Amino acid sequence: MVLKVIALLSIAVAGAQAATLDLSPVPHTTQIEGGVIQDTAFRNGLDLVLFQPPAQWQASGEASRVTFRAPTAGAEITITAHPKPRTNTFDEETLKALKAELMSRLPRDATKLEWGEDQPGMVLLNRHDTYRVELAYTSANQRFKATTVFCNFAAQQLRFQLTCREGDFNDLLGLFKSSVASFQGLE
Repeated sequence: MVLKVIALLSIAVAGAQAATLDLSPVPHTTQIEGGVIQDTAFRNGLDLVLFQPPAQWQASGEASRVTFRAPTAGAEITITAHPKPRTNTFDEETLKALKAELMSRLPRDATKLEWGEDQPGMVLLNRHDTYRVELAYTSANQRFKATTVFCNFAAQQLRFQLTCREGDFNDLLGLFKSSVASFQGLE
């Protein structure tokens, strides 16, 4: 009997550890007092993780990446999942590596790169600290701005990124921050 209990507990623990966040978007509604909120759910094993993108933004994605596109061309929010780093801190060395990786993912014709001011602790996500960086660049003769929020959760790092034309950035930044703050259900 004791061996059966140990075996069942081992299976349950292994299953819990195997749960990984799947960023394939699932339409979801949340009932609140006086109404309903349209949001997006992601599966994390048997649990749901919720995110509220800006209204009317269309979702598409796969297990490790989801993209929300604005109804007007030129703006998108992406969430990507990455292996959890060895350290949970956003020290100088870690930030240098993260910024180098972001630069490597820019369009090949990107020029005139300018880093904005970093923002540590933009929001707490389920008691996990965040770090936000901002980058402006030129591509296809247009000026773009991107901001990325990094968050180290228990099992992985998530990156939330807004990319849009520089002229739209200030208007969309508030929507982006609200959406990131709505992310809930991941340890």
